[in-house]
Amino acid sequence: RVVRGIRPMTGGHAAADGSGGPVVVVGGGVIGLCLAHHLAERGVQVDVVERHLLGAGASWGNAGWVCESHSAPIPAPGVVRDALASLGRPDSPLYLRPFADPSFAGWMWRFWRSTSRRRFAAAYRAVAELNRDTFALFADLETAGVDTTLRRVGMVHAFRTVEQAHRTRRSQLEVAGGRFDMGGPIVEGDAAQGLDPALAGGVRAAYLVPGEGVVDPEQLTASLSKKIRERGVRIHEQTAVTGFRSQSGRVVAVETSDGVLDCSAV
Repeated sequence: RVVRGIRPMTGGHAAADGSGGPVVVVGGGVIGLCLAHHLAERGVQVDVVERHLLGAGASWGNAGWVCESHSAPIPAPGVVRDALASLGRPDSPLYLRPFADPSFAGWMWRFWRSTSRRRFAAAYRAVAELNRDTFALFADLETAGVDTTLRRVGMVHAFRTVEQAHRTRRSQLEVAGGRFDMGGPIVEGDAAQGLDPALAGGVRAAYLVPGEGVVDPEQLTASLSKKIRERGVRIHEQTAVTGFRSQSGRVVAVETSDGVLDCSAV
C-alpha cells in the first residue's frame, strides 16, 4: 500500500524524488487499477497506460478466486514431470510452449531447481504471508466505494484419490502456520460429492475451506476504473509503452505509441 519515493503535494500534483509530474502506471489490469486508486486517494496525479482495453488481459481471463489456501507457487515438487507431459497439448492444465532458444532451456533449469520441497515450502510461506491482509484490503476498497463483488462462499478442494487429498492438506496445514482456517475434515468416498453439487463422479475425497472468496473480475475492474476516473486519473487505452527516458538515474518520461508522456515516477 506504500509506493516508495512518492508523496502527495498540494493541488493534486505528484512529487517523486522531489520533482513534479504524474506517476505513470503501466498496465490497466486489476493490479494497475488498484495502484492508481491508492495513489489517487493520496492526492497523487496518475496516468494509466494500457496497450489494449482496461481489464482485457489476465484480469478478464481468470476465475476471480480470492483464496488464501491457494497460496502455493507454481514451481512445486513433481510439476516439471507434469509440464513435460503437457508439451504440445495446449488444453493441458499447465501448458508450456517450447522455444528453439537456449534461454528457454536455462529458464526450465532454474524452474526445476525451484521445485525442491525446501524452496517450495519457503515460497508457500512467503505468499501466504503476503496474502494475510487480502480481505482487509478488499474491505478498504468497498469502504472507498468500489464494487468489489467479493463473496466469501468458501472453496471445496476436490481430489480423485484419498491419498492426494491427505497429502495436499498436510502440506497446506504445514505452511499455513495458523495464518488462515483450513476448514473441516476430509470427506471421503461418495459423500465427498455432497460438499458441492458440481463435483463429478470421479471425486473420491474433498474438504471445504470456509471464508474463501470469489469476485466477478469484469465488474471489479469496471468499478475500479470508474472510481479512479472520478478521482481525476487519466486513462490511455489502446496505447503501447515502447520505452523509457532516463535522467540522472531515474525515469522522467515514458515513450508510447501515442507520443512521449512526461512523468515523475513509473
